[in-house]
Amino acid sequence: RGDIDLLFTAPTSTEALIPVLKEIYDSGIPVITVDTYLGDGDYTKPSNYNFPLAYIGTDNFLGGQVVAGQLALMLGGKGKVFLENTNPDVSSVMGRELGFRAGIKIFPDMELVGVEYCLDVQETAVAQVNAALQKHPDLDGVFGVNVFSAQGAYQAVVTAGLEGAVKIATWDATEILIEALKRGEVDLILAQMPAEMGALCVEWGVKHLTEGAEIPRKVIPGFFVFTQENVNDPEA
Repeated sequence: RGDIDLLFTAPTSTEALIPVLKEIYDSGIPVITVDTYLGDGDYTKPSNYNFPLAYIGTDNFLGGQVVAGQLALMLGGKGKVFLENTNPDVSSVMGRELGFRAGIKIFPDMELVGVEYCLDVQETAVAQVNAALQKHPDLDGVFGVNVFSAQGAYQAVVTAGLEGAVKIATWDATEILIEALKRGEVDLILAQMPAEMGALCVEWGVKHLTEGAEIPRKVIPGFFVFTQENVNDPEA
């Protein structure tokens, strides 16, 4: 079709969609990746994936580091933690995992005992976290990196009757998780700014199409960390 002036896309693979999106770009349609990116997300260096105008989305590596630091502080800098991820081929969640790994390494008495991938199936996440709890009865914390892995981790810990004993850190502020945080069943939620992300896409897309504006190769919205202490604050 010939009525598309610009494409916003959230690639579900860092590699598999490169040829498809490159073909679209070569047809004369500029591409902006949002929330997830191609390759390693660095569009400034020579590569087969540096054709998008920009990546607009959360700094997932930094977010993972923040969660690791907050979880470690909750545990007094000492403990065993487990990470429930979703898809090892998706840039956003792998950024969170890598950031979390790096953040945990800062604390010499913190140990990441395992990582599993649920492929966005919440029931699989429940089973995987259940298995981790059985394998590591001294587990101190769990981090779920997206909606399905986070809600699955929460469900597994609560079903086991271990809420409070096993700290739960999650990504994405769903209603289920916010209510669980208010009840003291979840300990930490990192919330992205999806509305800001979408607004930035439209803002920069319009500027590029109407003014020829050069878009920064990375546009990074912020995020907010919910805890039991601030979840009821008006600004939260």
